[in-house]
Amino acid sequence: MLQFDVRKFYPSTTFKHVFDFFFHRLLCSADISNLLAQICCFDRRHLPTGGVHSEVVAFFCHKRTLDAIACRAVSRGGRLSMYVDDGGITAPSISLTDLEWVRSLMTKHGLKLHPGKTFVTRKISPRMITGVQLSRGHQFAPPAQQRKIKSLNEELNNATDISSARHTARKLMGHYDHVAQIEERFKSIAQGNRARLLKLLSE
Repeated sequence: MLQFDVRKFYPSTTFKHVFDFFFHRLLCSADISNLLAQICCFDRRHLPTGGVHSEVVAFFCHKRTLDAIACRAVSRGGRLSMYVDDGGITAPSISLTDLEWVRSLMTKHGLKLHPGKTFVTRKISPRMITGVQLSRGHQFAPPAQQRKIKSLNEELNNATDISSARHTARKLMGHYDHVAQIEERFKSIAQGNRARLLKLLSE
């Protein structure tokens, strides 16, 4: 598996990237493309981090680059998964050569990979990608989340007043909802506990 992280994704998505998207991909006129790029970018420089539009615009600005990576993944018998600036290629024959190819392609298009978050691992090694543990082709709720749920349950059982109990219950519901979205076996557990926690919150 090849895991990579695009460094400073939004600041690296420049005014030119955005202009080119509107001009070359959406076939807007030059003056309209320039106006739209000004609206989308901070101080005519790059997409703003935290902008409500930044995630979608950045994706389409770099779609051709991501499509090329996806095609290479398919040619290796695998697939590309992306979530904003985090990516992973799962394939049986992925190697450091593929990593260098991805790095070179990203550099060509003005993007850089985060050196500390980009590496190749063996398929059997569990890896964390955007809060999900991947192992042997399956996804699991991360152990840290499961430990947090256990800790919050203990905190709830030991709560000495209704205010702190409700505060803990709200946090616990959030963690149950999170793991339920990742791992099938947690769905019924989350549903059962949600009823218990909602009852506590309504008291």
